[in-house]
Amino acid sequence: MSEHIKQQNQKHFSDYKNLTVFTLLYVVSFFAGILCCRKFDLTISDKISTQIISHFADAFYGCGNYTDYLSVIIRASLSDFRHLAFVFAAGFTMFCTLACCVVNICRGFTFGFSLSYLIIMVENDLSNFKHPSIEIFAFVLTKVLVGAAIIYLSTRAYNFGYEFRKLRGRKSVIIRSPLIYRYILVFIIIFGFIILVNSAYCGVSAYLQ
Repeated sequence: MSEHIKQQNQKHFSDYKNLTVFTLLYVVSFFAGILCCRKFDLTISDKISTQIISHFADAFYGCGNYTDYLSVIIRASLSDFRHLAFVFAAGFTMFCTLACCVVNICRGFTFGFSLSYLIIMVENDLSNFKHPSIEIFAFVLTKVLVGAAIIYLSTRAYNFGYEFRKLRGRKSVIIRSPLIYRYILVFIIIFGFIILVNSAYCGVSAYLQ
């Protein structure tokens, strides 16, 4: 019994350590993105502005049925889905740690850069926001929630990869392992969570326009 408790404590410590590492990478990269945007005093670019402002447009404009609404939400979530799928697939490889680190660094940096650039646009009256504080808050909250979900999946992917590499036997036995099905379930739950978050964000953005 004591051995089982010891193993559980070691697992919890490992989870906490990995979660902390991925979170720190995300946070440090976030501030690096802000500094990059501010340090080099970037001039406002129409191309960059269009990409960033597109997050705040009335995404549901012209939608006539539920299929249209769903397609808008999927398009808004494509980038998150790609990162999610990349982290999920990395769990089956030897490069899981590197892949998860790269994803979280890239997400943190682009989030920080976009937020800083957006604030510069607002400060220079180059945005057409009706409620800039609310819209920026919704943007930040959405990115934080989705970022946290992907950080959590990164932690689970790391743990899964470690346990998956220890599986031995025939492929048919490995495929039927509960370990794989639990990992897939976590992926599906996070996938659904991201859809819900982006759906709410698209709805808020449409309401504020």
